[in-house]
Amino acid sequence: MQKNGNLHIMKSKKVLFSLLITLIIVQIFVLIVLFKKQRKINNEKNQLNSKITSSSGKIIVGLKNENLVCYFNALLQAFYFQNNFLEKLFSYKHTQDQKCISILKEVFNKMSKGIIVNTSKYLKQILDLDAQNKSFKFGHFEDAGTCFNIFFLRILKELNNGREVICSEITDIEQFKTNCFIGELYFYQLKRTYYCSICNETNIEFQNNQTVCLYLNNSVQESINIMFNTECFECYQSNPEEGVHFATNIFEITSLGSNIIIKNTHFPMKNANVLINNKITIHNQEYIFKACVFHIIGLHYYTVASLESVLYKLDDLSVSKLNIKSIEDFGFKHLPDILIYEKSE
Repeated sequence: MQKNGNLHIMKSKKVLFSLLITLIIVQIFVLIVLFKKQRKINNEKNQLNSKITSSSGKIIVGLKNENLVCYFNALLQAFYFQNNFLEKLFSYKHTQDQKCISILKEVFNKMSKGIIVNTSKYLKQILDLDAQNKSFKFGHFEDAGTCFNIFFLRILKELNNGREVICSEITDIEQFKTNCFIGELYFYQLKRTYYCSICNETNIEFQNNQTVCLYLNNSVQESINIMFNTECFECYQSNPEEGVHFATNIFEITSLGSNIIIKNTHFPMKNANVLINNKITIHNQEYIFKACVFHIIGLHYYTVASLESVLYKLDDLSVSKLNIKSIEDFGFKHLPDILIYEKSE
């Protein structure tokens, strides 16, 4: 009787154990099903938040961020919102040797069709075009300004039959703009006049560049005004024994592009408290805000851009319409790093 009782208990334990294992398996299966459903919902939600169509029909789409390429994504979005740039780019008939132009066309073409692009491979292809880009650490958090210079200078090189464009050697800026669509869009010429009335000396220098480098403080317009203030300083020929005298530097822009790219030097301090003006004026020419690449120091880049007076925030895969009337209402959230303005019609 004792043996039969023990045997019955053992059988009961085995049955209970089997039931317990079965319950655990069922629970795991239910969790897997729920997880997959939730992931599907999240993916659908992400897809929904990654694509918006503007009132004119332009598709605004997010970009995948693999290998920490948020800086590249932010730049692509800033240029995607410049219709005059896209028109010039796609109307240009490139050759098979103009690989960077071809790559950018492919990316922007996919974006215009609402395709979410994994941009990492395209950035790697651009970096591999020039040996001097080896110092740029692909797969690490890098500087958006450095990335901009890499692909911008590469485009210039490809438009110049494979020869590097040295800005200081451009003697006729208007002819250069005629032959180079990216020059027409972005290049400007700065004239610096050094004048000393005591020495009766005047020196004039011209500088050609694609970016206006400014230390942004208080507002973009105020920073521009400061740039063009007349500088007064001790003349380099001044003799203390005969009495110190002063000379002046006068800055003027003699040629402007259709667009203005402003690079914030954020030196000597990283100042995020900058009013981003919706409109700026440079030498009586008005420009309207198009895009700004913002920098969360050492962590991330994203873009805010304007299309048909509507502002959008573009943060890798995430695309959202901002409920503000002007970029001036965006506030002082993060450091404005690269700003793009377009000539007012």
